[in-house]
Amino acid sequence: MSNPFKIKIRVDIIIALIFFIFFSSLFGEKPYFQNRCLWVVRYSLASKTSIDELLQFAVQYNFNHIFVQVRGRGDSLYRSSWVPRSEVLKGDK
Repeated sequence: MSNPFKIKIRVDIIIALIFFIFFSSLFGEKPYFQNRCLWVVRYSLASKTSIDELLQFAVQYNFNHIFVQVRGRGDSLYRSSWVPRSEVLKGDK
């Protein structure tokens, strides 16, 4: 059989751990930066209208970082003298 003194010590330790875990999360230091990121794939940026809608969405849902894919399959979604233009932007010269 277990010694009642050992059981009491175990219970006290468990209660103390729960207490410290609970209160350390309540009074712990809050992070200074809060990152809310949005990853945008290249097909979402095919027109000025889609870019405007994307930015409105980001503002509406409080995103503070937007990561934009500007190259896909070795082509570019920007004007470049080194890399061929993406077929997504065929009509936009």
